[in-house]
Amino acid sequence: TRASKKTRASKKTRASKKTRASKKTRASKKTGASKKKRASRSYRIQAAAFSGDGRVLATSAQKRVYLWDVTASRPKKLASLRTTVDASRLAVDRSGERVAAAVAGFSEVRIRSAKGALLHEIRARGAVTCFAFAPDGRFVVGEVERIGEDGLKARSYVSVYDLAAGDALPRELFRAAVVDLPLRDIAFSSDGLLLFLGVGGGVVVVFDLEASRELFRFPDVDGNDIGQRIAAAFSFSQDGRRAAISWGD
Repeated sequence: TRASKKTRASKKTRASKKTRASKKTRASKKTGASKKKRASRSYRIQAAAFSGDGRVLATSAQKRVYLWDVTASRPKKLASLRTTVDASRLAVDRSGERVAAAVAGFSEVRIRSAKGALLHEIRARGAVTCFAFAPDGRFVVGEVERIGEDGLKARSYVSVYDLAAGDALPRELFRAAVVDLPLRDIAFSSDGLLLFLGVGGGVVVVFDLEASRELFRFPDVDGNDIGQRIAAAFSFSQDGRRAAISWGD
């Protein structure tokens, strides 16, 4: 009888220990999952850009550029590319195979493959504010230089680089002054013939890249004067029939 009681007590002790161990394991897993979940939400996205076909999204945070496949109902991470800076400007080519990253105001733009290999490095003459891949493979950079004795005025330039040759330091094809206002964003028409420039003062300049000349500009939307607002960013639908433009005060 005493042996039987000892056996039952021993079984209860072991069962109790197993139960406590199991609870600790579940609690540990929950804590770990909770920490991972918190960690995944702890960083701030500095910039984002879609590929030309809309299938790939690039985001930058914590000195990395993340590439996402957004064709399904839930985004799927394709790659995590390490960068030397926290990029505040991004651009992705039409197929999502190349991504350009830079810090606004710096003079360098680095272009990497979707696997992380450094392909090109653009060294602009002015402070880079925006850039874009042309549909034909060229690369366009918007730059700003301070002018005047006090340096309070700005002149913006567009520089076009040849990426087709595959040079690590691409050749500048030409550079043109476009407007005496800060340049904020660049976008191409779907056929690649026109360049749309968002600048300070709420102005959008339509620029013929081949002829290197301004075609026209429009300072308002729906007839409403936007005064000193800034045409900060815009994008085109894939058929090129519509443009979305954002203004900031």
